[in-house]
Order: sequence, then C-alpha cells, then structure tokens
Amino acid sequence: MTFFDHIKTQFMQMASIPDEEWALFLNLFKVKQFKKGDFFVHAGNFSTDFGFVEKGIFRFFYTTYDGGEFNQTFKKEFDHMLSFTSILLNEPSNFSIQALEDSVLHVADYRDFETFYKRHPSWQELGRKVAEMNFIIKTKKEEQFLLYSAQERYENFAKANPEILKRIPQLHIASYLGVSAETLNRIIKKSKDS
Repeated sequence: MTFFDHIKTQFMQMASIPDEEWALFLNLFKVKQFKKGDFFVHAGNFSTDFGFVEKGIFRFFYTTYDGGEFNQTFKKEFDHMLSFTSILLNEPSNFSIQALEDSVLHVADYRDFETFYKRHPSWQELGRKVAEMNFIIKTKKEEQFLLYSAQERYENFAKANPEILKRIPQLHIASYLGVSAETLNRIIKKSKDS
C-alpha cells in the first residue's frame, strides 16, 4: 500500500471520493524533504501550504515575547498539517511548525485545494468532517488542562501517543503538558513507581 493509499483510506471513511477526483487531488502535491530543525511554517509569515507527513514528526508551537516556547500539538506519519487560521484569516501565522526529525512531506497550496469544494460535493463533506475532527481534538485538549492534573494529563498523553513519547525529547512533552522539565521527570517517576 502506497502512502497516498493510506490517506485515501482515511478520507474514504469520511466521504466517498470518486477515483477521477482523487487522481486530480494527487496532482496538487510535491514531495519536500525537511531536516531536523527545519520549519514548515514560521510564526509571523503568511502560509498557504498544507501537507501530509510521510515520514517524521513536527511540532506546532507558540513563542512568547521573551522567547519562551509552548507546544500546541505534534503531527506524525499520515497526519495533515497547515496554519489554518493564517489561510482563513489571510494573516501571518501566529505559531510555527518545525520538524523534530528528518522528515518527508507531500505539500500543496491550500488555495488550489479550495477549488475542489466546487468540483464535487465529496470534498465539502470531507472538509466539514476534518474541521469537526480538529474541533473535537482542540476541545479535548482544553478539557485536559481544565479538568485534569498534570499527572493525569501525562498519563492520558502517554496512553494516546506511545510512539511520539519514544521519539521526541521530554522537554517538548513537558511544554505540551504545560509543566517544567523537572515536574515532568517527577511525574514519569511516579507513573513508573505506581
């Protein structure tokens, strides 16, 4: 099964996309290589690129005025990524997207994809369902911060993301969970002892 066969399988669970539409969709993409540390999106820049991760992990993060960094989310193989607010609001992105490993992306211009919404109703259905899925993910993360302790947030993250946990530095996990590296070390030790 090819990379885009996996993507098509994901999409077909949300919308029935005709083969001819799928073939046109595939023509939008070019393969791009990213070294560890390279940026897909820089905060402060406008971006209309969107992509699918074939290989690697990326982090979405905010940078404060004093240089502090806060991870919002991570994307790995078969995930899609873009600065959606930058595209929708036609303004610079307020967060960055950076490769945490050497990575391979399939990248297209979102403005080219938007024309597909008028081509066939399956694309509108897919777009709606992806937006709903992203809304649920965002809401669930907010719930984690409002309703769960740091220990519970770590345990939930570890259970849902065992692969990511093994592949990225603890400092990035600590930033995502909203705790210091020292606190995360204590949490991990407590989890192992219990």
